[in-house]
Amino acid sequence: CTVLAVVASWTADVGLGRYYTILASGLLYVTGAAVAALAAIPGKENANWYFFAVMGLLPLATAGIKANISNFGADQYDESDPAQVAAQEQFFSVFYCSINLGAALAYGFFTTFASSGGLGVPKTWGYPVAYGAMAVCMMVAVGVYRAGHRSYKVHPLLERSALASLIGCLTNSAVEGGSRKAASVLVGILLLLSSIMLSAAQSLVPALGTKMMYFAFVCALVGTLAVVLPCLNPEWLHYGGLAITSEQKDVRDFLDLMPVLFTGSIAFNALYNCMQFWYAQQACQMDVRLPFGTGTFQLSGSFFNIADCLAIVLVTPLAVLWFDPSLSQFFRGRFSHGEKFTLGMAL
Repeated sequence: CTVLAVVASWTADVGLGRYYTILASGLLYVTGAAVAALAAIPGKENANWYFFAVMGLLPLATAGIKANISNFGADQYDESDPAQVAAQEQFFSVFYCSINLGAALAYGFFTTFASSGGLGVPKTWGYPVAYGAMAVCMMVAVGVYRAGHRSYKVHPLLERSALASLIGCLTNSAVEGGSRKAASVLVGILLLLSSIMLSAAQSLVPALGTKMMYFAFVCALVGTLAVVLPCLNPEWLHYGGLAITSEQKDVRDFLDLMPVLFTGSIAFNALYNCMQFWYAQQACQMDVRLPFGTGTFQLSGSFFNIADCLAIVLVTPLAVLWFDPSLSQFFRGRFSHGEKFTLGMAL
């Protein structure tokens, strides 16, 4: 899903545009959920169609939405207007809070409902009904999104995608400018892509063994260092004694963020993925039956992810409405996004 987001971003930049990419992805999501529901009907199960939906259609749809929905929301605000900038920041907070409300409903109800049934739905019909409900909900969301299309600000397509600009500037700097640091970043990107493919190959073909995972880890480690270290000071992108172009400046500003993005993402996802996978797997080995009723109703292992969602839903309004303004006033306006990010990672 994360890798496919790169393709979805390119499609939005130079292909369909963000509005139509999100619309098409929403419809694809509806199709995927509906196919999964039909493939899980008791007595008519079809593993091929089910995997096609959940491993093909749904990841593509999710990538198309995730890669573009927040950017499309940001496009609706004029960043030259301070009031609009403040409204944009509130939008992101409300957007993130809304996502976690939906995730809380998914973890808190639908995961257990799908595996155990409930509300008059037999256990054997849990998955078809759950996927069918998701298809209906997404169809409603797509309808609401489509209904407001006349009021959206839709930016024109780019002549060149952001990804093409990045690779092009790095290649020119490495080949024409002779920059070893640009070459290091390019090699690092290739190593990171290789680590993803090696990891996927090991998951799909377990017979390849743990050696494949070791190779993937080495590629990820070396690739991260090859990208992060040169980007600590990306002034090398300016080459040839010529005036820096606006495209080069945009790429250099992006590269300047890479060390923070990489280290922050690694630190965050190292723990977050434990919650998403290892903790849920551990819960599957525990007795998580409810202590009341018949004693046979068992919670899904994913249910306990609800704690993360509820914490975000409860703390986000406090942070936006009280905590951030109070700290900004205390530090006399010097409590910027960098300080917020650092404090959040420390906590």
